[in-house]
Amino acid sequence: MKNILTLLLMFSIYLGFSQPDGTTGITTTQDKYSTAINNINSEYFENKYESMNAFMADDITITINGENITKEQWIQGCKIHHQLYSDIKWDPYSFVDTTVYNEANNNTVWSHVWGSWSGKSKRTGEVDTNPVNFSYQWVNGKITLMNGIYDPTELNIEIKKAKIKM
Repeated sequence: MKNILTLLLMFSIYLGFSQPDGTTGITTTQDKYSTAINNINSEYFENKYESMNAFMADDITITINGENITKEQWIQGCKIHHQLYSDIKWDPYSFVDTTVYNEANNNTVWSHVWGSWSGKSKRTGEVDTNPVNFSYQWVNGKITLMNGIYDPTELNIEIKKAKIKM
């Protein structure tokens, strides 16, 4: 009886960890794609965009909160952040990971940023904090698709008060 219970337990564990025949992938944080995204972010915090220009395809599709924008519009928006905020950074718990999917998902590669953005308003001196998620699809070493989700409320107030035309 003890052997049967042990066998059932081992079989249950095996089933729990086995991969389905569908889409599966391997997720890492110290790969070349995650490193590239970390470099893009580090440069953004310094108001620099060399890595962003190098890794983003010229014809990248960018969707921010459901709205499509161009690469140039994205970079211009990032520069506006530095007009409105100082001390822009991620919280210490923010991270980047990359998943390389199997053949069931055409071997696609996606990187994701999970975190909380913060910046000190140059107008009020208050720190604005905003949870964010960005996803980046890689094809042949270039980011071809980027999706971003965050609450734009405070940023829109700052843009309006600064009278910046978008």
